[in-house]
Amino acid sequence: MRPRWIELSDRERHTYRTAVAFLAGRLEQRESIEWALGLHPGRRAERIAVLDTLDGTRDTDLSEPWRSAWRWIEESWNSGTESRSISDGAYAIRDRIIRGDRSAALVSQIVDLVRPSVKATLLSKVRLSHGRPPRRPRSVGHLVAVELTSGELLYPAAIGLDSVQERDFLLELALALDAAVSLGLNIGRRLGWDGERGVWRLGMLRRAYFVSKGDTTDDHEPDKFHRGIAPAAKLLYAVVVKLADLDLETARSIGTRWQAADPLHLRSWAALARDSRLATAKDVGTFLTGCNKDQFWNLHSYPEIAELRATRFGELTLSDQKAVVARLKRKPPRSHWRREVKGEKLEEARAYWSVRELRRIEVAGAQLPEHQQLWFKAQLERFKDLQQMSRIDEGFMRGPEAGFVPPNPDNRYDLLTGTARLDALERALSSGERAWNDDPAD
Repeated sequence: MRPRWIELSDRERHTYRTAVAFLAGRLEQRESIEWALGLHPGRRAERIAVLDTLDGTRDTDLSEPWRSAWRWIEESWNSGTESRSISDGAYAIRDRIIRGDRSAALVSQIVDLVRPSVKATLLSKVRLSHGRPPRRPRSVGHLVAVELTSGELLYPAAIGLDSVQERDFLLELALALDAAVSLGLNIGRRLGWDGERGVWRLGMLRRAYFVSKGDTTDDHEPDKFHRGIAPAAKLLYAVVVKLADLDLETARSIGTRWQAADPLHLRSWAALARDSRLATAKDVGTFLTGCNKDQFWNLHSYPEIAELRATRFGELTLSDQKAVVARLKRKPPRSHWRREVKGEKLEEARAYWSVRELRRIEVAGAQLPEHQQLWFKAQLERFKDLQQMSRIDEGFMRGPEAGFVPPNPDNRYDLLTGTARLDALERALSSGERAWNDDPAD
């Protein structure tokens, strides 16, 4: 294999040799990892020195968690995340689509903007505020912060996808995006996601599809600020919905594969299945009556299933409707609450969740079976706020909320002029951080 350093200039090779000498015997020092995390992409000589030193080190000479920490750093450098620009990229993609480009290269360019990848950084101020990590690290988290990241949300209209009518291009894009989502899920598993819960390790996903402004009380899209799995998953869903307008059977077959896959793909299928073209009433009824307790009740992990239940309830057979209502009447399992919640407080919470899901069905425009009407109205009297419920997304997790922060200017520099002001600014900008919320350079 061709050596990495062969492409370095003479000046860079000098830097490379110095870095290699510096790293010799120092890979198991926290200061070395912190130094490496501060190397931006332009410092390729030092980065190559790190990688060559790692490759030249025997596994027996580098213990855990140091070995894994260094390899996460390597993966972070190779991800290309640092060079992604959504605004510039989206503009270029839109221009190519308008001009009729439907190439594989364009597919790759779109996917690159939302592809989940690894990001390794220094331990955050928040993490350090909970205490310094131990001198002898026992896990990667004691050395480096590793997370799943990505570019920003890429709205279909922003790149001109709403004007695309070529079925083959959309299918190729859907398959490429699906591969990117699967890659993100695999990274998430390596980061500690158990394949079911702990979606925060994937960067969070409030909803598997783009939420329009009129369908939420949030000031913005619920996943607007989430990086990780959300941008790729949402764009994938939008592309398959667009594909359904051109090739319904292919879109339906994609959804069928999702239903049998992991929890995140299952959420995407549930969102698709709200459309009667993409899932029959029998398919929905079979799924709802076979859900496990988490899928059936957990609004935070599976909000799309609650939506599906409400929006398609009126189309289900009477037997499936009765089965769903009977399960809702039995209330959520006690295990969905902490052990400290007991007695009347627990029973009140369980009853509230039960009635809220039945009320969600009514809000979506369906009617409960006639023999359940009197019982439901009596239960609804217990919860006045549910009587006023008017949104199908009631109880779902919201996006972060922003509030007005009044300006707090630092006026002391306004009182200085000339070189005195420049000297004061230089001292502040070169000062080290004094505390996690006290940094003069800010």
